[in-house]
Amino acid sequence: MLSVVNSLPHQLNKRNDWSTCFTNEGTFPRLNVVTSPDTPTEGQQAKFTVSGNIPQDIDGNDQLWIIFINDDDTKDVTSYSTPACGANDLPQCPIKAGTDFSVFMEVDSVPQFPDAFDIYAVIGNPPDTTKACAYTDEWPDGP
Repeated sequence: MLSVVNSLPHQLNKRNDWSTCFTNEGTFPRLNVVTSPDTPTEGQQAKFTVSGNIPQDIDGNDQLWIIFINDDDTKDVTSYSTPACGANDLPQCPIKAGTDFSVFMEVDSVPQFPDAFDIYAVIGNPPDTTKACAYTDEWPDGP
């Protein structure tokens, strides 16, 4: 019975809103993130609108990354990316520092993890370059 329950798509609760990303060296400028639906469901489509105004130029090499990380196994990562500028329906590159921007991304299927996971929205080319970031904690409803 437990294996059947674990194989069903989970509706997720949002523990808190999107937060500032940080490392031992400091924090990154925080992105504004809106998801549709508000609480993504594992195995279902989710839409992310990421916007902000950051202190660095965004150039043609930068991507918007949506990264899902399993809380129980941080090596269990699923990521998706799209250009941050210069592609269809996106602002021209470069987006100058201090300029408002917005990037949209659709994830066809939210990955399934056995337990809680984090979602990161990153502008840059991680792990080498992170220009801005936000994250949220997600976990499936209990039985």
